[in-house]
Amino acid sequence: GNAIFVPARVFKNGIKATLEKGYAANHKDYVRTTTVSKPTEAQFKAAEESFERNAKHLSSGGNYRFESELESKQTIFKNKVLEGARKFNNKALEAEDMFFLKRAYKDSFARYLRANNIDPAKATAEQIANAENYAQNEAWKATYRDASKIATAFEKFSRTNKGTKVFFDAILPFRKTPINILARGVEYSPVELLKAVTYDAAQVKNGKMEAQEMIDHISSGLTGTGIVALGAWLASLGLVSGGDDEDKKLQNFEELQGKQNYALKIGDYSYTLDWAAPISLPLFVGVEAYNAFNGGKFDSGDVFSAVIDAIGKTADPMIGLSMLQNIESILSGQYGGEGNGFWNLLKEAGMSYVLQLFPTL
Repeated sequence: GNAIFVPARVFKNGIKATLEKGYAANHKDYVRTTTVSKPTEAQFKAAEESFERNAKHLSSGGNYRFESELESKQTIFKNKVLEGARKFNNKALEAEDMFFLKRAYKDSFARYLRANNIDPAKATAEQIANAENYAQNEAWKATYRDASKIATAFEKFSRTNKGTKVFFDAILPFRKTPINILARGVEYSPVELLKAVTYDAAQVKNGKMEAQEMIDHISSGLTGTGIVALGAWLASLGLVSGGDDEDKKLQNFEELQGKQNYALKIGDYSYTLDWAAPISLPLFVGVEAYNAFNGGKFDSGDVFSAVIDAIGKTADPMIGLSMLQNIESILSGQYGGEGNGFWNLLKEAGMSYVLQLFPTL
């Protein structure tokens, strides 16, 4: 996930640099954050030094669990082999994360300096602080370590008593990372682009949001929209498969022949891509959108149901390829019945409320 997110970030930053350059031409007080121009050796060296100064802070708090310093040092397994394996696994995850975090931090810091023609030898303390703040946020977002109000709320609620903590640890053992991966999947999608050109634009106009933030949202939204279009194109060529087929008998028959959901198809072989989150989320939204609008559903004449089904299918990857999958499994099992998953429950409840607005003939 970390590795495959790099090209998407590079593409997004390219769009962002172009938009910022155009915006800065008409707003002389605007401070750019990135550029497509290569930073100087001095700027790369300053980025390396900055990372070394802030490495401990950047890695603080961990990524996979909300743990205090005391909790992270607790012994979980009495068996020394199991405990050793647990500690090794945690350290390996942190080391892998730090590799990508350092890369993102140094690149963001150096390009901030280059975009604003800042010579590290002559830079003010404020300029360095601004570059470090920007690089820190970009590095945390790149490795899903950024602050999350939803994840924090989950964690606070889970600690209300032992019962809720056991329940949340069972269905969402890792809260911060999967929620941030889901957030990146939404940010890199047409939803973010639509939000940026409407809500964000109004916020900037009213002075409640910086133009830098709006441009960042537009850039990630444009990138995600391109990924959605790529997914639809690959689906049209028959190279990528989506989620479950609504015809359960057909689905079971295809599975017996080796069909895999959310997979790249090459000849008689298929390779699942669900591991590629968050980029897999908008990609498969495009796949499901193509399948929904090209499956003959609109021939029935029931346009309302067809549109609802299409929206539902495009929401499937967001549920099936994220931490929501565990919640869906629980709801699906509790309420029983084939196909009564998370989305169907929401759809049925939503349609019920909508139809209540119209009295029957």
